[in-house]
Amino acid sequence: MKILNVTVLLLCLISIIACKPSSPKEAAQEIYSVDSILTIQDALIGDTFMLEGFCVDVCGHGSNHITLLGSDTTRFVNVEANTELVSFDKGVLNNNVCVKATIAEERVDEAFLSNWEQRLDESLKAPDEGNPEAVAMLKKQIEQIRAEIAERTKKENKNYYSQYHIIASEYEIEK
Repeated sequence: MKILNVTVLLLCLISIIACKPSSPKEAAQEIYSVDSILTIQDALIGDTFMLEGFCVDVCGHGSNHITLLGSDTTRFVNVEANTELVSFDKGVLNNNVCVKATIAEERVDEAFLSNWEQRLDESLKAPDEGNPEAVAMLKKQIEQIRAEIAERTKKENKNYYSQYHIIASEYEIEK
């Protein structure tokens, strides 16, 4: 009976080890390109997926994010290391990289923009009168975001602006 129990235990351990993917690339079925992620990021919010791209930049302050290039210089994404990964090795620079990642979304809506404008107006009432030039510049950015929200509302019936963050949990340099 002891031999049977030990044999069953060994078979279970072997099956667990055999089923574990040996690299991030093997952990998912489909690998997305930078270009495809830029077009479908809304559909992948919160999902784990594989992303492949050419690394053109590694953050100089702690290496906590990298920039992956798509089909041309206008198509790129920044990928942040999650709290477990912490940072990327500088060896990823100028290499194809495959990352296991998720997409997080931050939404900016009218309530956020109104509150931001109010705080900017209050800053100008301070004894030192704030910085009118900076406030004017930020208010222009707020108006641009409002215009983008209006356009998105027309096209997609979504009355907010989305800021996406790609967060990596693993990565592998392609050989």
